[in-house]
Amino acid sequence: MVYSPGNANFQFHLAQALAAVGRGDEGRTYLLNLLSESPGSGEVNLALARIATRKGLTSEAIRYYHAAIYGEWENDPIAMRWQVRRELSEYLLDRGEAQQAVPEIIALADNTPADDTARRKIVGNLLIRAKLWPRALDGFRSLVSANNQDPDALLGAAISAFELGQYDLALDYFDRLPQSERDAPDIAAMYQTAQQIDAINPFLAGVSREARASKAADALSLASKRLQDCARQEGQSLLVTPPQAPLQRIFADSKEIEARGSLQYIEKHPETIEDVMAHVFEIENAAADVCGNPQGADRALWLLGRKRGVPIQ
Repeated sequence: MVYSPGNANFQFHLAQALAAVGRGDEGRTYLLNLLSESPGSGEVNLALARIATRKGLTSEAIRYYHAAIYGEWENDPIAMRWQVRRELSEYLLDRGEAQQAVPEIIALADNTPADDTARRKIVGNLLIRAKLWPRALDGFRSLVSANNQDPDALLGAAISAFELGQYDLALDYFDRLPQSERDAPDIAAMYQTAQQIDAINPFLAGVSREARASKAADALSLASKRLQDCARQEGQSLLVTPPQAPLQRIFADSKEIEARGSLQYIEKHPETIEDVMAHVFEIENAAADVCGNPQGADRALWLLGRKRGVPIQ
């Protein structure tokens, strides 16, 4: 800079060096001078965006990121714009700004080549982070179709299907994962829940009449215990007449349901399964509202109730 103070390339690299050692304000001055001469420069706008992110200036960062995305790049502009939008998406997600990240991630997905597996996985994981489950599932299922042994694609598809309540599909993907992938703590818990839902779900296709009845009776027994445990935890008596608290009212309703919830009765009257399970889901939902989210098999029933359209508080 001493020998060539007007050299734009030197100014740009000096600005980057200043920003890298925590002197962002000084670097920003050089960059703004460069921007006044080349307002469409993708490189300069990206450097300004990064300085803004370090200073926590989200609105300013987004503005410069967008200017970089739509700016001019000397080398491989399409690839650079994709990378900048990815960086913006990750920045917004890291800050908990998922709503603002959504349009960026969707645009990133729309501009990702169908034959670029590596980038499609990146997009799929961003879609998962933004909880855009249907898009994520579609993307990962497509990747699985291209390579049914790809652990990244199988995992992404499993997580997306699970979050959409498609537990039988999720279980299929989980089962096809390598054991080492399934043993990761978060994944292992999700996999176990999917197995529990499969074991207790009387609505699965291909389940025999006897097995359907047995699953429904077991579910009612499990939910009844959850109701009793939750009431005990809250110090409530379920025998209050007339019932006042939500748990007490559900317990009062249980008497008629339990009379029709025995295995023998359900086997003779399979049409009662819907009513029995609706009551099970009502118990699990009310207990979750009073005593917190359930664990284990009760969590499986609670999630199954959500899939069946029972609102979770």
